[in-house]
Amino acid sequence: MAQNLNISEGAVFDGEPYISINPNNANHIVVGWMGFENFTEQIQINYRVSLNGGISWSATATLPHVQAGYTAADPSIAFGEDGTVFIAAIDFTGRDSNPIAGGVYLYVSQDGGTTFNAPIEVLNLDVAPDKLLIDRPWIAVDRSGTGTHGNIYITSVTGEGATAPYHPYISVSSDGGSTFQLQELDGTGWLAGSSIPIPMPTPHVNTAGKFYAIYPSYVPSQFVLPQYVLASSTNGGATFEYSRVFASTTTGSTSSLPKTGYLCRTNPANAAHIIFVYLTNAHEDLDIAMRESLDGGATWSNEQRINDDPIANDRMQDLLWADFDTDGDLVISWRDRRNGTNETYETASEIWAAFRPNGATAFEPNFQITDQTVAYDDVLANAGNDFMSIQLQDDTIHTVWGDVRANTLNIWYQRSQTDGTTLGIETIASTALPEVIVFPNPSETEFTLHGDAIIAYTIYNASGKELKTEKDLPEIDTLTIDMSAFSTGTYFIEIKSPTSTTTKKVLKK
Repeated sequence: MAQNLNISEGAVFDGEPYISINPNNANHIVVGWMGFENFTEQIQINYRVSLNGGISWSATATLPHVQAGYTAADPSIAFGEDGTVFIAAIDFTGRDSNPIAGGVYLYVSQDGGTTFNAPIEVLNLDVAPDKLLIDRPWIAVDRSGTGTHGNIYITSVTGEGATAPYHPYISVSSDGGSTFQLQELDGTGWLAGSSIPIPMPTPHVNTAGKFYAIYPSYVPSQFVLPQYVLASSTNGGATFEYSRVFASTTTGSTSSLPKTGYLCRTNPANAAHIIFVYLTNAHEDLDIAMRESLDGGATWSNEQRINDDPIANDRMQDLLWADFDTDGDLVISWRDRRNGTNETYETASEIWAAFRPNGATAFEPNFQITDQTVAYDDVLANAGNDFMSIQLQDDTIHTVWGDVRANTLNIWYQRSQTDGTTLGIETIASTALPEVIVFPNPSETEFTLHGDAIIAYTIYNASGKELKTEKDLPEIDTLTIDMSAFSTGTYFIEIKSPTSTTTKKVLKK
């Protein structure tokens, strides 16, 4: 098995990775995560960009804090139709301050993720200080071409220590992210209630422009059992309809350690097809489970177990994620302990996945993504490693996750085929890249590259589309590129040497 790659390379702690791929360009990928600059600084949001499908990556860059001394958390990433990159994240004083200040913010990049605009406030804690309503922001962008095309939805939830009753929240922008309107996502008869402290909503928008989110609820006067509720909107979040996904007492865990997130996704090839992936203990151990609806959420299938290790084998699974390809293929991933030594959370693990082609009713055999079994470390019991992330694009699976094989929690990356066969990856660009100078920049006609042993270059536009490439150069130090035929605008030149890859932004006048 090919070697996984450490994409974060942090010396302290990296967590909560999120990967997103440009829907119009499968080669354009952005990965973000929580990390530290050093031991004395607060957490920041770091990110890297690939313009060649994950083969090589830019140097690590960092989103700015809203205020000095703030700490960041929980990035999620989405693309707009034109290649615009959106990152939603928390930036605040931290839970130990009094009072707690800050909120959820949106960062926008018009140049493919090379630079981001100043953060835009999505919601502020001062709206309801006792609710701590900024926890776990997820972003979804409407790319349907309907009347709600371009809407940006950012969900959040009451955080640890909030006063009851608890609520999921939604912030909606219909102006490209310039302004947002905040409201509670649950409604009369479908309230999240006072028994589930963090009723996280998981959102998605289908290809017809219909917004969906699923959140947990337990209010006995509404329904006798705990349930998952589907909220949907066809008018951009102005009003919502509610229905039950399922109700049960068999989901959950007796341990507080497993990462018990869940996920809602819609099928790009079938707007009426929704999946809900979650953990279940129906067979004693925690397993990865899925239910799906083929009629827009009106009815749901029975529970399907996804991990194919022996049932009730005293091995728990957690840390799930899932994604559809544009043609309806589906992949689900998770942290797997089938090769661990005991039944607890605190045992060795790997990242595994399952693939189901569009139209099939059963998943193909599970396959391993990580190239080794990773021993347990106590850092995995802490917050900050609650989710992994996976994307399926053009039958290539792109996976990011956190593990501790490097003696600290780092973010790792792998690209593979849908049967688990790993695909080649060049050495990911380090934060300390060899210097390549581009001059003049801006220029009306020619750009000259000056570096060490240049062997290839590729030019991309601001949306990540490949425009020109030249390979097998004889390790030259100076190269002039004629761009006189290119339109005025922003471009990127990916430059390769025998040992590294770097990307430079250029402006064509």
